[in-house]
Amino acid sequence: MQVSVEPGDAHLRSYGKVAEYPVDLLRVTFAEWGHWSGYCYDFSALRTELERAGFVNVVRAESEQSGDSVFRNLESRAGSIETELQLVVEADRPLR
Repeated sequence: MQVSVEPGDAHLRSYGKVAEYPVDLLRVTFAEWGHWSGYCYDFSALRTELERAGFVNVVRAESEQSGDSVFRNLESRAGSIETELQLVVEADRPLR
């Protein structure tokens, strides 16, 4: 059996944390940085919640990229590790 958690493991190690299993990338992030009171979404769950809230055209996007120039290059943590680990989503909210 082979289990690899790179590149996230290198990122956690830079903070003195260790990821032995792929799920540790989430566990350590939530437990060690105070995110336990929040939510963890995958794209499907986030799309469903956004659509329930009235958003349309929910799509995945690349980090720092957007069809709307106003939203380009806004990520404050846009290093190579962060961009590989983050979920970037865009959606439109119709005017009422």
